[in-house]
Amino acid sequence: TWGVRGGNAQFAQRALAAAHANAFVGTARALRRGEGDARFEVLFDDVAGDAVTGEMCSVAGTAPPQTLEADVVLIAHHLGRSHLAIDASLLDGAAARPIWGEMRCCHTHFLRGRPRPGRFGCRVAPTGLLTTDGADVPFFCYQLQVPVDATAAEGRAIVSEVLAGGVAVYKVFAGRRLAASDLDEFFDIDAESLKVVDWFAYPQYCIPQPLAPFALAEGLVYLNAVEGVASAMEMSAIAARNAVNLVASWHPKGRR
Repeated sequence: TWGVRGGNAQFAQRALAAAHANAFVGTARALRRGEGDARFEVLFDDVAGDAVTGEMCSVAGTAPPQTLEADVVLIAHHLGRSHLAIDASLLDGAAARPIWGEMRCCHTHFLRGRPRPGRFGCRVAPTGLLTTDGADVPFFCYQLQVPVDATAAEGRAIVSEVLAGGVAVYKVFAGRRLAASDLDEFFDIDAESLKVVDWFAYPQYCIPQPLAPFALAEGLVYLNAVEGVASAMEMSAIAARNAVNLVASWHPKGRR
């Protein structure tokens, strides 16, 4: 795994700045066939909001949407819970009969404390732990958290202190909201420190796993199709490179 000192958000921010692109901040509502020379028209609100539907979502502005003409559209959020209305006449082949799949709600707990080694059958509790299906624990995994602005030396000092039995901040993923009393069996926890963030972080996987197409039509790329294989920041980077290659194949130099 990796992290950017100061926060991973800087990765996208710096990439956008380096591209010298015109950024329109808003919420896409619909995608339809363009008129004249434009291949697509994107309808969007000029107020930023969620691109997904259902629980735990905010709604963007209610004013009439604005229109943006585009030759290429890259969709970079999961369509399983999307409220983006795509004109069906735009979709080709298998994309015309999509199986987007569903998203799984992940309840993310942040706490200050230390794991109880005895509960995990070890003398020194690991700084991170992945569980298997059917394990006798109420969470999927936990991981030690290091401040995003920590230096390498500070990070090593935090890990050393934790391995010596010290207190630190941990992130715990679970399939439901856990109370401090639920976590107390596994962590010596400061109950007042517990914070929970709910989000639809990952797809709901099944066997066999349906795979959505990357190319929904020429000029229309669905980056999150990669999540059918694995969902991670690194996979998103691969999907972005894949999208660039597709666009380059559709639009060689000298062709619009």
